[in-house]
Amino acid sequence: MSKIFTVVRNIVAERSGITPKSLEGCTNLEAVGLDGMDMSELIMAIEDEFDIEISDDEYNAIGTLDDIVELVKKKEKRKS
Repeated sequence: MSKIFTVVRNIVAERSGITPKSLEGCTNLEAVGLDGMDMSELIMAIEDEFDIEISDDEYNAIGTLDDIVELVKKKEKRKS
C-alpha cells in the first residue's frame, strides 16, 4: 500500500466518518455518503496535503478512492 493511498484513505475516512480499514481503492465516494459539499472539502484537503491543484475537469472525473490516488500520483510525478 502506497503512502499516497494511506494518506488519501485517511482523509476520506475523516470526512466520511468511516474507519480507514473499511475503505478500499474501488470504494465509491458517493456510496460512503460524501455529497457535493463534502467532496469539495475533501478535494481542498487533498490539495492542501499534497500541495497540488485539482482542476474542475479532474474533480468531475473523481468517483472512487483510486481515482484520487492516481490523480495525486500523476501530479506528484509532474512536480519532480
